[in-house]
Amino acid sequence: MSRPHCVFIQAQDLPWIEGVPGGLRPGVESRTLSREEATGAATLLMRYPRGWRRGGPEYLTVSEEFLVLDGALLINGERYAKGHFAHFPSGYGRMEALAPDGAVVLTMLSGPAVPIHGAPPTGYDGRRLVAHVDSNAMAWTSDGVDPRFQGIPRMKRLRTDPDTRETSFLFTIPNKRLTVGGPPRPQLTHSMIEEIFCLEGDYVWGDVGHMGPGGYAWWVDGEHHGPNGTHLGFVLFVRTINGPLENFWNGPPRTIDHEFPPYTPRLPEAMRTFAKPWDRRTTTPF
Repeated sequence: MSRPHCVFIQAQDLPWIEGVPGGLRPGVESRTLSREEATGAATLLMRYPRGWRRGGPEYLTVSEEFLVLDGALLINGERYAKGHFAHFPSGYGRMEALAPDGAVVLTMLSGPAVPIHGAPPTGYDGRRLVAHVDSNAMAWTSDGVDPRFQGIPRMKRLRTDPDTRETSFLFTIPNKRLTVGGPPRPQLTHSMIEEIFCLEGDYVWGDVGHMGPGGYAWWVDGEHHGPNGTHLGFVLFVRTINGPLENFWNGPPRTIDHEFPPYTPRLPEAMRTFAKPWDRRTTTPF
């Protein structure tokens, strides 16, 4: 994976552009959150206008993973409302897709997504299909949560790849007040890439700044950050790339000195002109 390190930017500060790279969804606007030049793999926000419709059959030669943030999509007769998740492997057919009242959707593509009309000639890998998950109906669990996190963390596991063990999940620490000062805590890193999108609340990177809903990070393996905290509690969508989640608390110890640390992001050059601190009083969710 060659996407540049990005910790962090508020997605709402990026401009909407007409269309989606590759011509995937005519009539849809998009924001590119990260992209790999070599493969075309990308993470985007897609904004579907009211009444949008795409007839089928058609399919992609790459996988498409998505989480609905607002509104709803109808795909193959299934209604995906806010909080609904799916992972369609390459070759998965779409007979029809609709957005009757519009939608905003966080979308992850494994390569250049050029739609191909007609029925898929070879089908798809059913082991990788997650046809429909309503995360609202799932219970929060502590199973698999690193016990070294402060607070009372919980997760909802949405997907785990059968071969790579890459995983997508929701992660929460509810209503935990940030501890300012106190003994230094080590910074955190990973053996894999961690992708983060803030859905609710706030997430404080002690060395980078204060993230709100719409905050996005592509956290490259081996990079240390933190220590982290929260004022309001949070819900994050998290995805690992190149393997299962592994945390290493081996960075230099630091103390969170500020309740609202200054915004000092580490961003790709193309994003720097758009980046600005999150202001919960004026910022729209997405």
